[in-house]
Amino acid sequence: MDLLRCYHGFVTRLTQAIEHQARVATQAGHQLERAQEALQQQELRVASVQKLIERRVTEIQRKGERHEQSQLDEMASRAAWNRLAAATTRY
Repeated sequence: MDLLRCYHGFVTRLTQAIEHQARVATQAGHQLERAQEALQQQELRVASVQKLIERRVTEIQRKGERHEQSQLDEMASRAAWNRLAAATTRY
């Protein structure tokens, strides 16, 4: 009879341990899902920021190119005026 009670107690503790581990596994699964969702949201945010940075860099490059072209046009205009002025003062 004692052996039967010990066996029954062992089976009860084993069942409780299995149920506890099942709850732990379920909680870990839910925690994993929440972490994956948070990761996806953060990755989306990073991608958005990277896209914004790319746009800003492109915009800065375009402004620089326009400024450089303006400077070159100004220099070409001055050179043409200088040549014209030099040509008219020779005669």
